[in-house]
Amino acid sequence: MRTRTTAVRAAELDVDDVEGPSCLTTCDGTDKIKIWIQLGNIGAAPIHSSIKVKLEFKGRNAGEDSRTIPNVMLAAGEYGDALALEDVSIAGVTEINLTATPTEAECEADASNTITLMPPFCTPPG
Repeated sequence: MRTRTTAVRAAELDVDDVEGPSCLTTCDGTDKIKIWIQLGNIGAAPIHSSIKVKLEFKGRNAGEDSRTIPNVMLAAGEYGDALALEDVSIAGVTEINLTATPTEAECEADASNTITLMPPFCTPPG
């Protein structure tokens, strides 16, 4: 009798906006902002892969933008340093859905991979 063994990875990505008023910065009166995010592994196995970050824009200028964060290594239960997504255009945008997905398979996709940002996205200095 043959026994079949199936390996199951229990790595689960989590994405958070960085707490506090510096969550969204570089608001200098232009229509571009810098978004700070923090990636974490809420699973039981390590994550060693690139992370694709998809920005979905709603409003007058609806659309998408994708960014890749290469070589992310997160042990089980670990959160990495805050990462900046530069030059995000917010002209005519009423909502931003940000989804982070590792290039390696997760056990199951869940809502913790997505955050929703609503205006005001930031307040210009002064």
